[in-house]
Amino acid sequence: MADDKPKKTVAKPVAAKPKPALAAVPAPAPVKPPADDDDDDISAYGVVTESEEEQKLAQKNKPVFGAVRDKFKRSARGPAAALMVMPSTLLLGQGVLTSVVGLAMFILGLWPLIFNEAPPSDEEVAETMYYILFGIVAFVWGGIVCFGSYQMSTIGSYPWAFVGAVFGLFPLLAGIFSIITLKDPRVMAGYIEPEAGPNQISEDDAVKKLAGEKSAEQDDDEEEEAEEDEEVKPKKKKKKK
Repeated sequence: MADDKPKKTVAKPVAAKPKPALAAVPAPAPVKPPADDDDDDISAYGVVTESEEEQKLAQKNKPVFGAVRDKFKRSARGPAAALMVMPSTLLLGQGVLTSVVGLAMFILGLWPLIFNEAPPSDEEVAETMYYILFGIVAFVWGGIVCFGSYQMSTIGSYPWAFVGAVFGLFPLLAGIFSIITLKDPRVMAGYIEPEAGPNQISEDDAVKKLAGEKSAEQDDDEEEEAEEDEEVKPKKKKKKK
């Protein structure tokens, strides 16, 4: 009797179908920065290497600075002033020392005449006048030497510089060095050159000009003037006819 009962059927689980695999999604491409941000991009800069032909061409067209010459003549006053530094300094020291000694001698001679209760005798007056005159001469002598030294250092008046050098021969012989330097053609050219700028005079012409002789340029100018006068004279004779 028990077998007549209906049997319960149990449904078997259905196996799940495998899902299809998803396709790989490509990664998004990097976004390029705008053109204004090139300053922040290090890869935008680099060293451009030249080719061998460009290097040879650049080496060939390279300027040679050794062949460049001055367009205008250099000033002669600068070298002349440099040469006169030492002699003018020695001459100035001697001139100052001579003037100081002269001033001291003048005061020494004048002192007994002023600060003396008793009237001085004739011998004392003669002695004090000797000191006074010697002091005046020494003071003026040193002043001339100092003025000549100034004309040397500033390349001013050549005659006064030479006079100062001659006066500097006494008492310490500092003028010997000054006279030798003043005879240098480079120094003479500096004295001839005007303060406004260099001229086209040579050292030989400078020596001739200081000595009172005619330079080569003056001779050429005189020849040109003579030729012009000869050309003008025949024209005047023709007009008179």
